[in-house]
Amino acid sequence: MNLTKKREVQSLKSRIIYYDQSSDILSGSLRGKISEEIIALTLKQQKDTKEDWIFFSFDNDDKYSLNLILEKIHELKRKEDCHILLISKNPLHKELLTTLSFPISGLVSLSYLKDNYSNVLQTLLNTGIFLEADFHKDIVNEIDHIKYKSMPIKQLVLIKDKVDLQLSKNEQIVLQLILDGKNNKNIAEKLYFAESTISTIVCRLIKKTCARDRTDALVKAIKCGWVEGQR
Repeated sequence: MNLTKKREVQSLKSRIIYYDQSSDILSGSLRGKISEEIIALTLKQQKDTKEDWIFFSFDNDDKYSLNLILEKIHELKRKEDCHILLISKNPLHKELLTTLSFPISGLVSLSYLKDNYSNVLQTLLNTGIFLEADFHKDIVNEIDHIKYKSMPIKQLVLIKDKVDLQLSKNEQIVLQLILDGKNNKNIAEKLYFAESTISTIVCRLIKKTCARDRTDALVKAIKCGWVEGQR
């Protein structure tokens, strides 16, 4: 991938630099609007410090190109005091969370920037950081996942709403007891059923989950989303 510097604009003491991939993701008209807005904001702020603005537009489906961009960002951040905004051609997805560990100032999709460039630039100038609103959900979900991943699961619970159409009431009860670690004899004693009756119910569970055996039936139930872990 060739990181092409599309345009460099001198704005008072600041420079506005656009880097693009081989395809022209940022249109000339949008670059013009961004540059004009930055010049206006810089004049309004009347800051003495030099704050360069560097924009990287990329296709987030191209992992190799994105890695090269991130390497370039590290190099620039060491040399210059600047705002660095990543602009994705496509909607943002959670795989881009890794970019937040790099010295960037913000991350937005191209469609979002087109509609909200003034707010994005104003926020970057005032706070030094901007993330597209919908991406906040992915960040919260990832933090939540990391938080609960370290907590042990106390019990596997059958989600009855998801199996009402597939399993009879007795099959649901037996499957939950299997999830609780009970063997056929334990289950029979708990439900006051003959052990042979429990064996028959377990066989039906194996058949309905297309499993090889009782253990495989449990695994298939988890993979089907019938089970949730309570912590």
